[in-house]
Amino acid sequence: MANYCYNEIRFYGKEETLKNIKEKMDKNCIHSFGCATTCAKSGYEDRCYGDTLYTSMEGDSLLVAFDSAWSPAECTIKCITKDYKCKAEHHYQELGEGFFGFVSYELGCEKEKYECNIDDKLEYKDMLNACGLDKGTAYDLMLSYMELQLEESDADLIKEFEEADTLRQQFKIFKKAIKLIQGGE
Repeated sequence: MANYCYNEIRFYGKEETLKNIKEKMDKNCIHSFGCATTCAKSGYEDRCYGDTLYTSMEGDSLLVAFDSAWSPAECTIKCITKDYKCKAEHHYQELGEGFFGFVSYELGCEKEKYECNIDDKLEYKDMLNACGLDKGTAYDLMLSYMELQLEESDADLIKEFEEADTLRQQFKIFKKAIKLIQGGE
């Protein structure tokens, strides 16, 4: 799929609810949720999803991964959390356009969002090439970028990032690093 966006979502809810979501995802039926239109950053409505890459029940959560065209599947995840009365944490990345992010949802509402758009002046594509990454996790991308761009005096920020417990915390630290790299406070 051209300009695909990788989506990884952890759903939280009742066991039966998670099993129902998993069953549909395992059949590559994201379209069957009745809300499979992404709000593409391109401005086009999009119903293009790749196959479900994997699903995994882990304790009180369900982990799901799939690709979508052009942009994250935000509208679909909002709809699923509303219709299935659950919560979700959504990590996405579109390396071709240089953006990735984290969104949390509860009952169809966006609760928290961190998105990083790394533009050409930050030499994002050069960073990926230098790291040998054509696809990696958001953690890999952020850490590699910070290691390449930050001064030695900012090593404490990298250490803080590595010790962060959640993706949410990592995104907050990364945003601080971007400000430093761009010359802000």
